[in-house]
Amino acid sequence: DALRAMAVVHQQGGGTGFDFSELRPKGDIVASTAGVASGPVSFMRIFDVSTDVVKQGGKRRGANMGVMHVWHPDIEDFIRAKSGQLKDTQLQNFNISVGTYDYFMQAVERSDVVPLVNPRRTKIPGKDWEYYVSKARDYISEDWVQEVILSELEEHNGVVSLDESKIITVDEALVIAEKEGAITQWVNARTLFDEIVKGAWDSGDPGLLFIDTINRRHPTWYLGKINSTNPCGEEPLLPWESCNLGSINLENFVVEKDGKPTIDWEGLAYTIRYAIRLLDNVIDANRYPLKQIEEATKRTRKVGLGVMGLARMLIKLGIPYDSIDAVYLSYQLAKFVFYHSFKESIEIAKEKGSFPAYDPKLYKDIWESAKQFDEILEIVSQSQKPSDYVKKLTTVVDKLDFDKLKEERIKYGLRNATVVSVAPTGTISIIAGTSSSIEPLFALAFIRSVAVGKFMEIDPLFLEYLRKYELDTPEVVKKVAETGMIGDNPFMPKTMRKIFRTAHEVAPEFHLLHQAVWQQ
Repeated sequence: DALRAMAVVHQQGGGTGFDFSELRPKGDIVASTAGVASGPVSFMRIFDVSTDVVKQGGKRRGANMGVMHVWHPDIEDFIRAKSGQLKDTQLQNFNISVGTYDYFMQAVERSDVVPLVNPRRTKIPGKDWEYYVSKARDYISEDWVQEVILSELEEHNGVVSLDESKIITVDEALVIAEKEGAITQWVNARTLFDEIVKGAWDSGDPGLLFIDTINRRHPTWYLGKINSTNPCGEEPLLPWESCNLGSINLENFVVEKDGKPTIDWEGLAYTIRYAIRLLDNVIDANRYPLKQIEEATKRTRKVGLGVMGLARMLIKLGIPYDSIDAVYLSYQLAKFVFYHSFKESIEIAKEKGSFPAYDPKLYKDIWESAKQFDEILEIVSQSQKPSDYVKKLTTVVDKLDFDKLKEERIKYGLRNATVVSVAPTGTISIIAGTSSSIEPLFALAFIRSVAVGKFMEIDPLFLEYLRKYELDTPEVVKKVAETGMIGDNPFMPKTMRKIFRTAHEVAPEFHLLHQAVWQQ
């Protein structure tokens, strides 16, 4: 059924995400046939071949996300599934990611051991295909988890069976796994993590999904646990939910005022409101390939408004991408986009009603668990502070009232369970003629290879600056295209070298910081 559903989605131009963690590990005995299981990775190959066969619109192949949680006994095979000798030969229609948990990352820091668990031996009584370990999320020690459990106990006169609770914690699942003999072995977490890092460096796979964080901050957590994402990983979703995404070009909101560049916050807010209404309408106007997808999508009405053109916006404002000012601006922009998206969803709820699964008491407002900017800097040991220039540029954001926003949400409801998501925008940013998503420029000039040949491509904004300095000659462009960057070129103007920073010049810490602030 899953294979058939995938083929239908791909045939209509979509992508799919799968969690393969519930499948039997390699070598496990199948009681009904007395056969031996071949393991999840072998099943992934079947999905991969099927994707190869079904071409999307006759032009491009389907895309998949394959996830395996770090407790699965076949996790080492999964980590190596696209690396080393298998690089560029196996699972070419899959991005793959390891689902990691807080307990695992803490064990990595201590170089401690963690258990590998056969999910089939943690079966929930009375349920056909549900397992304690695959439903486990978060921990007894967390305040919000304790509040949920106490509330359930009060509602049920002090007795709630684990399989009827809204939360099965990781602690409880691991105790059950040990009791049922489901632990197949113990492995060193740091050794496993090193394997993940080597694979990612070698081939780009696997990535990491932080399962506890995803579920801890999931607004409609009471509907179940999220175990996987869409193919690019920006949309963690419940089973059968679909991603409905749109992106605003930030570059277009840099305007001149009194001869100096600034941000058109009013225009940006208007565009955000318009975009949220558009995305909400798409849910009803869309034709869904499968009934299950339509039902799940309309139950929560999740939309994801994101951005592109951040790098170009920063250049126009004279702010280097790898600076604290740039990270602070990202933080403030993310807050602004979320606020106005959420507020518009409340406005639509006034007119059309809330999403069907909305529960005003259980719904989680994600800003309440967001980290403050200084806290994020502290994590990466950054002592530098944002300048007065960028603080003045973003004063409008400091006036946003999130307490009032919560009051309005409780009073009027909410149309969409989620409202924002930062997608990669790989194709649409090219169409829009801007930089992709929240990433720095990949290169200032380079050779693009397409089906009909090779072309020299130069960033238009970079070309504008070259013209200002009378450097827009074919010889200069050709020289820049050799490396794609100018940071180490002493013959380029200092101003240009400062603001035209490319991906390979930006330190890893700043890549991480931009990701972190947009995810708050």
